[in-house]
Amino acid sequence: MVDRSPNDINTFERRKTYVGVVMTIIYSIIYAGYVAISVFRPALTGVRTILGLNLATAYGIALIIIAVALAIIYNYLVRFREIGASETVAEGECE
Repeated sequence: MVDRSPNDINTFERRKTYVGVVMTIIYSIIYAGYVAISVFRPALTGVRTILGLNLATAYGIALIIIAVALAIIYNYLVRFREIGASETVAEGECE
């Protein structure tokens, strides 16, 4: 059994928070681009892009795909808590 101090748990939680905040900022910037195009250049939303989709539809699909990708990356980055130099424990896993 591995003894975890409150400092280790707090460090892990801070890391999860940091990764989440950074990813939220990244997604917000991408989404702001979508909003900016819709507000300031609405004519561009009708332009045909890949697969014959208009820009608004293609951008919306891309936003969904990016959100799913970021969720998978987040899960990968924060899944393991560092225990020692050579072993890790998945969060919620019992030793």
